[in-house]
Amino acid sequence: VQRVDIDGDVLTNRLFQNSNGSLLDVAVATDPTTDTVDAELSVRFVGGGVNQIVSTQGGAGRSAFRDALGFGALDIAGNSAELSGAPVGSSAYLVTASALDAGGFVPGGVAFCECEFLAWGFWGIDASAPLDRSERIHLGQWAAGEVLTSAAIAALDGAATYNGHAIATVNNGASVYSAVGSFAMTVDFDNPAASFYAIDNFDGGSFTGNGLVFGAVGGLNIYDGVLSGQGVHDFVDGTMRGAFMAGADSPAAETGAHWAVSNGLDYEASGIIAATSVE
Repeated sequence: VQRVDIDGDVLTNRLFQNSNGSLLDVAVATDPTTDTVDAELSVRFVGGGVNQIVSTQGGAGRSAFRDALGFGALDIAGNSAELSGAPVGSSAYLVTASALDAGGFVPGGVAFCECEFLAWGFWGIDASAPLDRSERIHLGQWAAGEVLTSAAIAALDGAATYNGHAIATVNNGASVYSAVGSFAMTVDFDNPAASFYAIDNFDGGSFTGNGLVFGAVGGLNIYDGVLSGQGVHDFVDGTMRGAFMAGADSPAAETGAHWAVSNGLDYEASGIIAATSVE
């Protein structure tokens, strides 16, 4: 998130994260009968205390629904945004990535997830703040799908392989940009600790992890893992938290996750994963 002064000059670049570590911090609802979309995202600034942005977009005339994987929304009159618990003026958007022109952006050997059931894309907000400044988020990433209970995942057995992509915002010294790499994961539902996952060809680096820990937030399934590897600036490590998302015939047809890595000095990346199961 960028703090911008009244002249449009960037004062600081700050990290943000979802407010509670909960899947419910991101909610997207589509209504094909009215061709409308509503979304709510709750995030907080890292190291910024209780600073918070809550944004709701959508409604008639300000959103468009093409299909389950193609939609977008702008904020409307009555849109709610807060900073430190106080309502502020804002302008926001949320859109799926289905219309993204990825030419020149996706490295060779990397492809976006051919997801059928989960949606992913970008969002941004310009929220007015006190003292003639604004807080702006550009091309934040999101992923959403039908997340079933942890009990539904615990009932699964055997193994499944997922392929897709990992996309993130990178803070590299004085440069801030987006990057994408491939993602692959083999999940052992009988023994999650035996699972394996990897992000390859991301901004000149590759990161791997062994073992998942299954859990629940609000009764919904989640999993946690750790990442480590060689980044563009030496060794990096980080975390991954995701959920399995239902498809037509499976409670774990696809998966979406948040991930982040850092070298603790001058390089960090944070974004989302989207992947679908393969035979």
